[in-house]
Amino acid sequence: MRGQVLGLYSTGTMAMQGVAAVLAGLLAQRLGGGPAGASTAIGAFGCASLAVTVALIPGLRRTRPGGGARGADRATEAADSQQA
Repeated sequence: MRGQVLGLYSTGTMAMQGVAAVLAGLLAQRLGGGPAGASTAIGAFGCASLAVTVALIPGLRRTRPGGGARGADRATEAADSQQA
């Protein structure tokens, strides 16, 4: 199962990198092409990438703020507490 998930993750990453490259190229052309348009497009996509990364950070936490672990972690914690 993990191999399939890793394959899907890898394929999705490559596909989205390709889509982003095409969109950045289209934006650069729309901004007049040349070095100025390219650097503006790169900066815009860098800011967009940073914004998406910051927006996704809460979903990457192993535990929720204020206690309470997620599903798989709860089962592990329950098993550990029974053994102790």
